[in-house]
Amino acid sequence: MNQLHENGLPGLPSASAAPVGSSSAGNPAGKSEFLGVPKSIQQTGDVPPPRFGHTCTCVGNHKVVVFGGAVGSAGGYSITNESYLFDITGCRWHHLFAENPPPPRAAHAACCVDTLQLVVFGGATGGGSLSAEELYLLDLRKDPELQWMPVPLQGITPGRRYGHSMVYNKPNIIVFGGNDGERPLADVWFMDVEKSPFRWEEVVFEAQARRPPPRVYHATEVCREGPASGMMVVFGGRSTSSRSLNDTWGLRQHRDGRWDWIAAPSKKQQAPEPRFQHSMVFIGSKMLVVGGRTDNDSTKPLSTAVYDTETVEWRFIASVGRFRHSSWTLRSSIYTFGGFSHITQQHPTADLTLLDCCLIPNFYNEREREDLRRKQALQQEQQMAVASAVSAIQAPPAPAAPPAAPASASSPPSSALPAPSSAALLAVRGLPGQNGRDEKPRTSLPQTQGASPPTQQGQMPAQQSSQGGSAPLRPSWTFAQRSQTRQLADIKLASHVSVVHETGEDFSSLVRRISIDRLEEEGKKINKEASLQEPLPTASESKRDMFADRILKLLLRPLITQQEVYATFNTDAPFAISWNDVTYLCDVVLDIVKNDDMVLHLRAPIKVYGDIHGQYYDLMRLFHLYKMPVEEERSDEFAGTSGGQHGAATTSAVGDIDTNDYLFLGDYVDRGLNSLETICLLFALK
Repeated sequence: MNQLHENGLPGLPSASAAPVGSSSAGNPAGKSEFLGVPKSIQQTGDVPPPRFGHTCTCVGNHKVVVFGGAVGSAGGYSITNESYLFDITGCRWHHLFAENPPPPRAAHAACCVDTLQLVVFGGATGGGSLSAEELYLLDLRKDPELQWMPVPLQGITPGRRYGHSMVYNKPNIIVFGGNDGERPLADVWFMDVEKSPFRWEEVVFEAQARRPPPRVYHATEVCREGPASGMMVVFGGRSTSSRSLNDTWGLRQHRDGRWDWIAAPSKKQQAPEPRFQHSMVFIGSKMLVVGGRTDNDSTKPLSTAVYDTETVEWRFIASVGRFRHSSWTLRSSIYTFGGFSHITQQHPTADLTLLDCCLIPNFYNEREREDLRRKQALQQEQQMAVASAVSAIQAPPAPAAPPAAPASASSPPSSALPAPSSAALLAVRGLPGQNGRDEKPRTSLPQTQGASPPTQQGQMPAQQSSQGGSAPLRPSWTFAQRSQTRQLADIKLASHVSVVHETGEDFSSLVRRISIDRLEEEGKKINKEASLQEPLPTASESKRDMFADRILKLLLRPLITQQEVYATFNTDAPFAISWNDVTYLCDVVLDIVKNDDMVLHLRAPIKVYGDIHGQYYDLMRLFHLYKMPVEEERSDEFAGTSGGQHGAATTSAVGDIDTNDYLFLGDYVDRGLNSLETICLLFALK
């Protein structure tokens, strides 16, 4: 049984406590063998008081949230529920004041479920008590009107516990292990945040399946690159017999829904020293175990252990000399905040240390270093491209370009996208191709995940975002409303998606394939004269087009404001389109999809939109900034559909289906507030 300290804090460090015996492997012989040294960072702003048992959650946009923990000294610790936001770019802290915070707690767990959104679960409250089973959500996009919200749940919960771990591995929040006040645990619970109502489910493993023993104060993280990509990896902790552990396990979920554990392979060599109250991060395919303490000597700093999932080898670099701390990564750097030093164990620290792994010799092999050099060169090019795009947005409209020259006899290569068997494709076709066929503009939708900004044909996203395109929890109508209208310019171009941000973030994130201004230049290569060769529509087609125009006039509103969305498309009010019209719209689109080829032939340039998830307002803002899938001469029909005032009203909405193909990837509905409006708009565009 894991005992609570007399002041109610689980596992409080004590230099006088008798250590539990354990045979352990030693660290490398001397510090001279370490390949790098952490350095302390100068902090500014509202620096949090020294603490331990807290969480540091990287929420994207170079921001980290510190929540809870215990503050004070050996004379008396107090549990807190304070929140602090750390801006990595300026090394500055901000004290967050949010309504309805969770009760104070330490030894809890937190994770990021989407950009600027985090959840907190479990922990100890002091006096030997444990926190209730609520899962709390904080959405930082609502700053300055922040509030913690208990997530509404159905069914049973994982129960009260401390010293557990929690990660987000899309679409699941996963809780593992910990201590329920009586014994360490080895159970696994998950919650699918893309399915409502939300409920916890316990993972049931096969009777004879291998699994890690119960543990508390372990560390987990999701690997996103290399052979272990997609696995939740667990290292160390303290067992039922109060012995430190140094085993490594990977948890995976199969396509058929089965879960299983895999013991990490390792070459016969020196293993890391057993430890608990440590932290763990991933840099690419490398797992780094940071700090912690062992059973035999609580004053002994433990080296940072590096496990390469590709070579299954352990290596060791310099120690951070901390336990009961928290860590996070940014690119190749490891940040560590708070916790105890092995030297002064009676007083927690508020120091922030940085370990830049790029400066460690042989941390990366030659292939990895070459990849880093290419990425750095690409970042410089993309920063210049983004700066050019910003200048183009802020500059007055340029004079109209002369008509494009007739296309040559050679046809550009076409990308062939197979249509998934479970859904139709929705692609908006621009001008007829140069293959002798004249086709009207048309639209298509595959039920696949992932999104990308407008890219060149045939260029696929190279890498997932660090947040993995995480799925947000479905908000209710009451807390989804915002008091301020979001500004047009806060759209960030990420590595493979167009991300709409709530705050005025910079444009330093990069377009991996092609910038928006270059895309428009590519559009001029299409032969606009071919559009004049289309045959006249039949009576049936004319009726369908008139019906589609009526739907578009209602729903295609790129200049609409957030307040107008709430007023016009209130989810508590009847839907704006009648049942008969929706039925007819579905029938027409079904007929069109049935007549589509299984393989769609699209031409560059192509604008690709994905992971829409019913986020109608965000889609309209993207259409406003990056143009919309209608003919250019019809732009005025949709530019005046909003009666609100806009911060960027000088920029009108423009259509460019004449020069661009559009491809809309799934998912289209279910997470946003306006799923019906979104899917009906896409059907009308089809």
